[in-house]
Amino acid sequence: MEHNGETMTDATEVIDGNQYNDCRFTNCKLVFRGGEIPRISGCHFENCQWQFDDAAERTLLFMRQLYHGMGTGGAQLIEATLSQLRQPMGQPSPGATSQLPPGAIPPGSGPLPGGPPPGSNPTG
Repeated sequence: MEHNGETMTDATEVIDGNQYNDCRFTNCKLVFRGGEIPRISGCHFENCQWQFDDAAERTLLFMRQLYHGMGTGGAQLIEATLSQLRQPMGQPSPGATSQLPPGAIPPGSGPLPGGPPPGSNPTG
């Protein structure tokens, strides 16, 4: 759904798949469930809370597990991911893959280390 110049106050808004242009949010709870990425442009947020549910929450929990459960390699992987997030949209992150720890697989490149090799059938 597209929202243009709307003002939302004291609302809970599930943002998955929506588009927000020049909207104002005051005292709102914004919920992202990990569905279609919302488009947000020129909006103002005042005293709002962000909540991650479902697939979005599981992704964050998995990242926390990697960071704390894989030693320095896991922490380096998550730090490299955060570094890429800090880059402006549409601009490549210089040397992003070279910043990953040894053995790490860049996002979108394949399975996690220790998983089945590409093209294999893990169920036999």
